[in-house]
Amino acid sequence: MNSLVEFKHLYFAANSTEAHLIKGLLESDGISTILFGEDLSIGVGELPVDVLQVGIKVDKKKHVKALEIISNYEKNNEINDKKHIWTCTNCNSINPKNFEICWSCQTES
Repeated sequence: MNSLVEFKHLYFAANSTEAHLIKGLLESDGISTILFGEDLSIGVGELPVDVLQVGIKVDKKKHVKALEIISNYEKNNEINDKKHIWTCTNCNSINPKNFEICWSCQTES
């Protein structure tokens, strides 16, 4: 019986940080992951930006589940991109768009 895992391409992350974030999301759900292309980051400034993307491959048997996780990841990014900085109505502190509670007085947005 062959116990080797077959991997299938899933996603191109914009950079190494995003790739490791996604890898963590996938592996926390039990999906084996391989990153490729990370070593090209040495060429920043000399290579086209799209070459610097980090590829993510996953266990072929769990590709469909991995696609669901990527879909949710992208939806959450879209939601966060639409949020704006906000001013707390209690203390007038300015809060980043991803904060739901004021950093200063803990009042909800």
